[in-house]
Amino acid sequence: MPLMTPPKPDARTATQLEKRDKSLKEIITPITHPEESQRAHLEEVIDTEFLAANALLAHVEGSEWTTNYYSQVMTEGSEANPQALSQDAVHQQYRLIVGMGIKVNGELSQDQNSEDGSFTVTGSATTLPGLTPITGDMFTADVGDGRVGLFTITSSRRMSMLRDTVYGIEYRMTNFLTAETEHDLSEKVVETRYFNKDYLLNGEDPFLSTSDHNLEQELTKDYYSLLEYYMQLFSSREFRTFVLPTDKGEHASAYDPMVLKLFHLIIPRADVVGYEYPTIKQVGGDVETDTVTIWDVLLKRDADLLRFAATRSRLVLAKEFSVQPFFSSIAMTGIQNVVWPASELTHREKQQGTKRSHLIDALEDDDSIAYSGPDSIDFYPPDIDDYYVFSRPFYEGDAERMSKLEYVVDQYLDGDKIRVGDLKDVADALYSATPLQQFYYIPVVLVLIKVFVRNL
Repeated sequence: MPLMTPPKPDARTATQLEKRDKSLKEIITPITHPEESQRAHLEEVIDTEFLAANALLAHVEGSEWTTNYYSQVMTEGSEANPQALSQDAVHQQYRLIVGMGIKVNGELSQDQNSEDGSFTVTGSATTLPGLTPITGDMFTADVGDGRVGLFTITSSRRMSMLRDTVYGIEYRMTNFLTAETEHDLSEKVVETRYFNKDYLLNGEDPFLSTSDHNLEQELTKDYYSLLEYYMQLFSSREFRTFVLPTDKGEHASAYDPMVLKLFHLIIPRADVVGYEYPTIKQVGGDVETDTVTIWDVLLKRDADLLRFAATRSRLVLAKEFSVQPFFSSIAMTGIQNVVWPASELTHREKQQGTKRSHLIDALEDDDSIAYSGPDSIDFYPPDIDDYYVFSRPFYEGDAERMSKLEYVVDQYLDGDKIRVGDLKDVADALYSATPLQQFYYIPVVLVLIKVFVRNL
């Protein structure tokens, strides 16, 4: 079947098309790709990759649209109005919410004026809890084709009487974002917040201050940096697991099954890049999986578990454990020593008839040790006493003699709001710590980072 040649437009239609093209050109011609310095805060959350022309302004109903939202700062007697370039910054101010998500209710609609060929682009969405939009608020968002649109809220409706309600909004695209309009908006911003939906899902304030947001970004980098550093320091190709040096000789090595158990629970394989994922060695089928330790307390965030935890540790020979006819038995690996709860029996001790009560009765506290406090020391040597990982003051709840890391962990277990800056200080100090401190305290910090940095 031959292709049909489309008819030529008549004079009136041609005039309308010419006006439409002129109208679109007036919108598109201003700088659609402003200089990098003028787009710094936009590129953080808005993906402006080039899309096919037929994807322009298309957003699926119910999908989340990431925006930079400009919420008007209202004072008594002031009126809500959209951005006006002629308005002085003193009389028109905004709170910028970077990365604010909204749920679109359908595709943006484009209506053409039959008189002049101009387009009106409108849409509707539902905001997430925490934001109270008002008419005249502005937001910028990716509209496809590598460009950013500038929108104004034309109506806002509260969807329920509940405190944490959402709002139904309607908006209109006023222009593509230009250097002039972006500069004007930036000049009128008096406060910047960063939206993190993970906080909202946990019932917390989803709007982070600039300092908290920056700390989160830095701690995210610390997570991957410390993890790689840990793999580099303690990953053994010979044993295909983590080993730590001991003072038992130049080539003496030790294995801590409790650290490996924690690592497998909190670190996904995808996060370990360039290294073999460590294997768990079986300690002769003994009780390491049943013994509660500080790692279980951290993972469950339950301070009450400390009452049932093995609080002390000792170094025993790997040959103390049973030799089972399977590959991963610790007694068959060549590792010389095992870090073991001081209150638990080894396989050989069980065979010899040693009573567990004898082990517990032999435990004594050394009252000659001088402990400091959270204001003077980041972390103690893990072997400052015979308590496992943390010091005696930590297990006794003596906050005045805990290290800074122990104090942060104590707050975390009690459900208190910790100072993330303290966590950052400890993370930084770990790079210059001793190998033994790094072996035990890097996993602790990784747990805390994963709890308090929501995007990991």
